[in-house]
Amino acid sequence: MNRDERCALIMKLYNELLDNGKFVKVFGEQENEIKAKKKSRLYGNKKIESVNSIANIKHKGIDVYNVMAENKGIDIIFNTSPIDAPYVEYIRVSPSKTPIIYTQHLLARYNERAYNSEYQNFKSIIIALHVKNPIKSSLIDNENGDVIQRIKEGFLLGRYYDKYLVLNTFYDNQESYDNDIKNKARVAKTKSDSLTSKQLELRDALLFKHASGAISDEDYAYVLNLNGLV
Repeated sequence: MNRDERCALIMKLYNELLDNGKFVKVFGEQENEIKAKKKSRLYGNKKIESVNSIANIKHKGIDVYNVMAENKGIDIIFNTSPIDAPYVEYIRVSPSKTPIIYTQHLLARYNERAYNSEYQNFKSIIIALHVKNPIKSSLIDNENGDVIQRIKEGFLLGRYYDKYLVLNTFYDNQESYDNDIKNKARVAKTKSDSLTSKQLELRDALLFKHASGAISDEDYAYVLNLNGLV
């Protein structure tokens, strides 16, 4: 099964989990867990520094990791590592319903460069990446098909394809290696960090509507600007 086929399969499974109510049930449980953690922190449990919830479910033999942050942002990640291949791979479904592939090389480099190889397996790395980065910048692309995303520890880089994205390497925060596309990603991340939870929810909802064709390019840009989301 090639990447195109794996991405198509993941979107099919993603929609099944939405339609059969399993995601809704798990998301509700995660929201309750976050409320309990926030209450515990409020009443003096100083061990709770960041509030998040991680749920691991299995659907048709595939592990799915739901990472929910305190602001209720949710990252849905499928373990799509081929059984007969000597490498791992994960696919996150973005709010616009675009499959984003995270390669083994990216995860290994992120673990080594950002955390001195602290994490001992790739499942821990992919979850840590999203726990530590609940608010991510928009993915920035250029005319050559390159894509980049600014995260807290640096930059995720990759390529844009017809129906999916591949993020395949990581660079840490070194301003001296900056360029135009990195600068755009940095600006986008700064803007994302300044948005409230409600603004982030509105941005993701607009992104989904635009990607599904429910609103035009002009209306999408107008509403983003009207609400100060860009």
